[in-house]
Amino acid sequence: MAASGTQTKASRPTYGARWARPGLERGVLMLILAFAIPVANMTRHLLGEPGSLMLAIVLAGGVVPVLARAVTVGSLPRRQSAIMLGATPVIALYVLSTVMNPDPRALSVTLQLALVVVFLYGLSLWHWRLEHLRPVFWVLALFIASHALWWVIAGAPPRFRGFMGHSNSLGQFVLTASYFPIVLFLLSRRRSAIRFVALLTIGASSLLLFATTSRAAWLGAAVALGVYVVWPLLARSFVSYMLFLPLTFSLAVGGTWLYLGLAQGEVGRTLQALSVEYTGKDFFSGRQRFWEDLFIAITDRPWFGHGAGAVAESFTGFEWSAHNLYLQTALQVGTVGLVALLVFLWVVWRLFWNRRYFLATRLAAALFVGMLFHQMFEVSITQNSLANGFLIWLILAVGISYERSR
Repeated sequence: MAASGTQTKASRPTYGARWARPGLERGVLMLILAFAIPVANMTRHLLGEPGSLMLAIVLAGGVVPVLARAVTVGSLPRRQSAIMLGATPVIALYVLSTVMNPDPRALSVTLQLALVVVFLYGLSLWHWRLEHLRPVFWVLALFIASHALWWVIAGAPPRFRGFMGHSNSLGQFVLTASYFPIVLFLLSRRRSAIRFVALLTIGASSLLLFATTSRAAWLGAAVALGVYVVWPLLARSFVSYMLFLPLTFSLAVGGTWLYLGLAQGEVGRTLQALSVEYTGKDFFSGRQRFWEDLFIAITDRPWFGHGAGAVAESFTGFEWSAHNLYLQTALQVGTVGLVALLVFLWVVWRLFWNRRYFLATRLAAALFVGMLFHQMFEVSITQNSLANGFLIWLILAVGISYERSR
């Protein structure tokens, strides 16, 4: 018998049991992460490249749970190892491209992609529960409420951007940040104070999303809502579930071609008139003027692209980024690299299956699909405006490892 006050090996709490309970260490780490999310975003906008250091520190924080798990348990779970395996081909292609075409931008792009994967993998090792999301919710609720109030006091100006560099940036940030108040509202006890605050935050998020007039964010929100509604049908069959994401990829990539074609037809002119009337923005915001040049550049080197550091400005004559994740990836590492990226995203989608009946996972998956459509008009979840888009990776980690609260 073990001496009084000691603990046998069999009775010691496991890593998962310790971190699943809301303790001091977990609470402090979540609070730090919560404040780091908007700070990293605004620092990148205000300071430019030097501000990227804050973002890199936040993403590198994914190493913390990996080391904690390795030290306390001595092994890493097999389930989440699929993330690293799925990401290996696309990271390897970017590394090889950087070695063959070395330049500072190529190194930066490759490093950002690697940090995103580490961030997702590390945070997916945590056993997420509702109480772990509350620190993030409170900080983001304050951010959203202050911006909504700012917009009202300023006289409801169009294309509101707040502290962000662009109204589209604010639109994307609000879209992803709205995950937390929605989850808190759906899963908190009825008539609880936090549920009421969550409802108010959802209203402020909707108002702010409207204020940005970001059509890409509106598209992402509409797609996410649609996926959330049809989720019970997707969850019935593993085959239809796994085929859904390739269909999403086809629509997103095909939608780029469609957008380019619409610019030259009667339907496009009608959409242009409606967009100007209801949003004050052109439907064709200039992307159609250089996407065709990007398609031509991609066909010049279709398999492995022009290098990890390739930028749209070098091929179009415009000082604009590609504003399309799929075109920019193909431009850099070719169709082989684009397929490798889509395979990685498909692996992430597969990991939702085991927790498909949890509302937190259902909402994360819906927002994931919404962001894939959003990336038809932005590049922000792997590079370029990563400070605006990295929050989606935290949400995916929650969806992968969410567990029912007691």
